[in-house]
Order: sequence, then structure tokens, then C-alpha cells
Amino acid sequence: MPSGDDPKAGRLAQRQLEACAHAIGLRDIHFQYEPTAAAFDYEKNLTEERLVLVADIGGGTSDFSLVPVGPERAKHLDRKSDVLAHNGVHVAGTDFDRRVELATILRELDYQTLDPQGREVPNRATTIWQPGI
Repeated sequence: MPSGDDPKAGRLAQRQLEACAHAIGLRDIHFQYEPTAAAFDYEKNLTEERLVLVADIGGGTSDFSLVPVGPERAKHLDRKSDVLAHNGVHVAGTDFDRRVELATILRELDYQTLDPQGREVPNRATTIWQPGI
């Protein structure tokens, strides 16, 4: 259960989640990495073997995993080696949303429009979005 680039934070998060599960009465608890869990969910409806690219766009990172899935693989209990490749970038969540909004949506609302003297003109975008908030 990774937490960004901080393994210590990931272990702490897993211990906290496990404690919560125990507190509500769960006893047999197993953790699965999100990309693998998503691939297994997709796999439930397959009738043939496939190789899938799983995208996990989270709060701070976008992670991508290459996972083989299918009815034959689903029969195996040990699936630890099923993630063939994994990588991620630190662009997601708020950062990604802000980039999309600034580059497209808010431009349509005249965000950062300049007057002939080069000063930013008040516009509709500044009333609905303020940088830093």
C-alpha cells in the first residue's frame, strides 16, 4: 500500500486502515494494490486472457500498471507477479485539475486577459476562481 514516495507513510496508512477494519469486527484482512484490485475487478467479466493498462489518477500522482488478466489467471491464488510494469508521475488531482482549468475552461471566461497597457482585466473567471484558494 504505497503512499507516494514515502514507504514509512504507506506502512502507517496501512496499519491505520487495518486498525479501523479490526475495530468494526473484520478479522481476515488482506490488502491489494489499487491497480491490481482494479484489474481483478475488470477480470471478473472476461472470457479470454488480456493484457490491460490500468490508470490510477489519484490525489497527487497518476500511476500506470501493465497487468495480464483473464479467466485462467483468476484461478491462481498467488497473483503477486501479475503486475508486469508500473510507473507514475506526480501530476494528478488538484494539480491536474488546475492545469486543465487554466489552460482551457478559464481561458474561455477571459481569465488573465490583458488590456492595451498590459494590465490584467477583471473578468468573469476571477469571480468564480481565485488562485491560491
